[in-house]
Amino acid sequence: MRDHKRTVGEYLDDWLERKRTSLASKTYQAYFTHVDLYVKPALGELRLSALRKEHVRQALSTWSERKVGDRKIAPRTVHHVFSTLRTAMHDALDDGAISVLPFGKRMTPKKGAAAVNALDESEIITLLEHLDGTALGPPTRLAVFTGLRRGELLALRWEDIDFDHRLLRVRRSLEVVGSGADRTVRFKVPKTEKSRRDVALSARAIVLLRSHHAKQSKLHVFLGGPFGDEELVFPNPRTGEPWKPDTFSNEFFARVKTSGLPKVTFHGLRHSYASISLRAGTPLKVVSEMLGHTTVAITADLYTHVLGNLKAEAADRLDAIFDDAETKRAAAVAQGSWAKGGSIEKPRAKKVSRIKRFEIAPAGFEPALPP
Repeated sequence: MRDHKRTVGEYLDDWLERKRTSLASKTYQAYFTHVDLYVKPALGELRLSALRKEHVRQALSTWSERKVGDRKIAPRTVHHVFSTLRTAMHDALDDGAISVLPFGKRMTPKKGAAAVNALDESEIITLLEHLDGTALGPPTRLAVFTGLRRGELLALRWEDIDFDHRLLRVRRSLEVVGSGADRTVRFKVPKTEKSRRDVALSARAIVLLRSHHAKQSKLHVFLGGPFGDEELVFPNPRTGEPWKPDTFSNEFFARVKTSGLPKVTFHGLRHSYASISLRAGTPLKVVSEMLGHTTVAITADLYTHVLGNLKAEAADRLDAIFDDAETKRAAAVAQGSWAKGGSIEKPRAKKVSRIKRFEIAPAGFEPALPP
């Protein structure tokens, strides 16, 4: 129902409250941040029914010029804030709270290139050697071999591993919910159908998982009883319970800082997997499916820099083919076996049957009949 005195800020507060139970915790937190830090300061005092596209254009301009420290906020941030506002306003239209969407054509801001921090293969080897012998070693190796998200990796159960068919089944993820003293973790089903996927395991990954399973089994025997959630592949080694994603990332980043390698987050290993796979010649669609992206376009957008290099390499390979053809032509010309239109081949003599000869004989010609 439309309330002409209701402000944009008031509607967004109610909208967030409704969204709290229907969204993944991470998505809800992103919406809350966008509304609290950007949308409400720029548009919150306006009456919802009076909100028009000129107000949104002004807000976009304000967000684009906004600085955090000495730097303007990233274009991708502006794009995501706008997407949150658009989602809320579409819901407002469905609710009957507004009668006109406050957006014009081509108003959506460009997303801009994503900042992709990844390690190359030599740096990955250095990192893995640095983490060997630590609790972070096995999950880091599997992340490099599969490109799994952090939450997918920490939610992995042994029942999800098919050793015979060399498959890893992604069926759940682990996420942080709540804040402060109420902060805890929960398992959730993948947000999209593409995220619910089977990932092919390399021979290295199989060896890693078999070794890790054997060590984990010995630990359980040594402890002489249940130790946390024994079904998890990578539980917190101190408690046996699910490893909180943010705690895991902090421990990983602390180890990276002592390695002498460029700064990279655990999520950066996912980018490393994708970049190395693409350079190895794995088709873009296959990499996209392994990563669990909703569309191939998302993968292409994230790894434009890698694809640009691959296009250059493809152009070089085409040059090499023509170089080889010209070399062969020059050699053939020198031997006199190449004509202007290509190589010279002697025409084969055509066989003409007796019946065919009769068919093409000139008019008035009568063949002699046998006696």
